[in-house]
Amino acid sequence: MPIHWETREAPGSGASFFAEGQPPAARLSLWPHRSLPRRGFALFIGLTFAAILMPLMAVLGTVILWGILPFMMGALALVWWALERSYRDGALREDLTIWSDRVELVRLNPRGAAQRWEANPYWVKVEMHAEGGPV
Repeated sequence: MPIHWETREAPGSGASFFAEGQPPAARLSLWPHRSLPRRGFALFIGLTFAAILMPLMAVLGTVILWGILPFMMGALALVWWALERSYRDGALREDLTIWSDRVELVRLNPRGAAQRWEANPYWVKVEMHAEGGPV
């Protein structure tokens, strides 16, 4: 998952240094990796369309074309729908925000309400597994 860190110099540690309205000491944003960008999506759909049309050249001008064509175009529409669904599901994002007196994790789901968790930093341990494991 790609990440983006924002940090600032903290005045100290503990809740006694917290001032109301103070910006967070750190913010981490996570989002899913996109292995197929939109330009690649358009190229893939175009190549798939061309590949589907090649076998139809043999039946061009016959009644058989009209029997096969709806199924071929249905298959292309299904591929299009599945890739679009993947893009919508990839709209997921998680934001971890750290203040001197609290830690907040917000998960923005692609479909549905945002989920929020808050805790005191004293009881929280933030750990990132760079390779081979959960984030």
